[in-house]
Formats: sequence, C-alpha cells, structure tokens
Amino acid sequence: MARFALIISAIAILASTSQAHVGITPPTGKPGQSLNASFHVPHGCNGSATTSITVSVPDTVVTILPAQVTNWNLTVAYRPLDKPMQVAGQTINQTVSNFTWAGGNLPNDQFQDFPMQITLPQVDLSNQSNVTLYFPTIQTW
Repeated sequence: MARFALIISAIAILASTSQAHVGITPPTGKPGQSLNASFHVPHGCNGSATTSITVSVPDTVVTILPAQVTNWNLTVAYRPLDKPMQVAGQTINQTVSNFTWAGGNLPNDQFQDFPMQITLPQVDLSNQSNVTLYFPTIQTW
C-alpha cells in the first residue's frame, strides 16, 4: 500500500551567519486534513537566546491559525485572496501571509514549540506519493 501524504517542512534561516534548526511536528499529513502542529525550535544559536521566529505561509495554505505562546507576542500579516473562498460556511477574502512570535527569550540550552492549527490544501496525489509544503522560517537571536 502506498503512503500518500503532504510533507510539511520548515525551511529555516537564521538571521545571522549560522544555520537555524526549526522543524515542524508532525512532519506529514493528508490532503485536506485539519491538524494541530508546531514549529519546534530545539535551542538558541551560538550561545545566544532566540528572540523571534517569523514564518511565511505558502500560497496554497488558506486556513492557518498560529497560537499565542506565553511570554511571546504574536503578530499576524494577511494577504488578499485572488477570489473569495468558502471556509467552514463563511466567505473569506484574505488569509495569513506570515506571522511572527517575538519578544520572548529562548535560551540556547532550552527548546520551545510554537503551535498552529492548519488545514492542509487539497492536492492530487494520484500521480505522486508526496507533495512538500515549505514554510520559510527566520529564527532571530
């Protein structure tokens, strides 16, 4: 039996010369599935604390809700949709383009999960077993 899934991946960029290590858990889901997931930051970098995480949302994702995280400030930016869509019985004209958790302090020797609720896009997997969604992520310290 073939496994059909969307692979969810954070492409992490550190706001300096080192490489970030942000990941997403769980890393897979089924097309159209609504799931709770988290951006997992395993530590700060180069001995410094992480002070913000900015996530860009792929255009194919229409429904995503980042969660408030204690001691972090959440800001959300929106983009207009090309055409209105029906989601859960409501017409929406815009969706999330990116969001940032900032103002917190994640020491180099600790980890933090930044939760979200996402509905994965409907994609045709009849000719391919996987499709990867990339969430470019900037980890600042």
